[in-house]
Amino acid sequence: MRAAACGRAIGSLSAIACVAAASILTAQSMERPVNERGPADAPVTVVEVCSYGSEVCSRLNIVVSGVLDEFGERVRLVFHHVAGDDAAAGLLRYRAALSAGRQGQFWPMHDLLMANRQRETRADVLAMAHQLGLDSERFRADLDSPETIAAAESGRDEAAAASGAAAPALIVNGRSLAVRSEAKDVRAAIRAALGVR
Repeated sequence: MRAAACGRAIGSLSAIACVAAASILTAQSMERPVNERGPADAPVTVVEVCSYGSEVCSRLNIVVSGVLDEFGERVRLVFHHVAGDDAAAGLLRYRAALSAGRQGQFWPMHDLLMANRQRETRADVLAMAHQLGLDSERFRADLDSPETIAAAESGRDEAAAASGAAAPALIVNGRSLAVRSEAKDVRAAIRAALGVR
């Protein structure tokens, strides 16, 4: 992802957030970061900075997913994991999402992790990988690879920078929303960014 294109896509969101979005571990068969979905050139970018162990983030994930489905190809979502009180477990879960992403399953794993925030052990993430039908040996190898560990730790630091050290955070084209936003608030922010009522 070129910095200029990223800057245009996300409006006033800081350049460091752009670099963070571009530097997360990519799937071997993909050119874009696994923690993105939606067209790279979508007119609206929603950046979600959350922790897999947070109840607020678990609820926010449901809201964001539902709203984004309404806007289809007009919105790109970028997820950054930031560790909360569960730093070690949080990084393990983010490594699991990145590892699933190497098999094209970042978002299904992401949604499972968000829906099961109390499941935080290695056995739990391995069971989720099995549930998704991932190649177990490959998943284990990726989970423990130095590349995945480095990407998860780097992503954590970049997430804090992207959100101005405030997390959880939800940013629509550079405009921060209240984290406890309801669907109508997220929808309104996206519609405003699109210039429609």
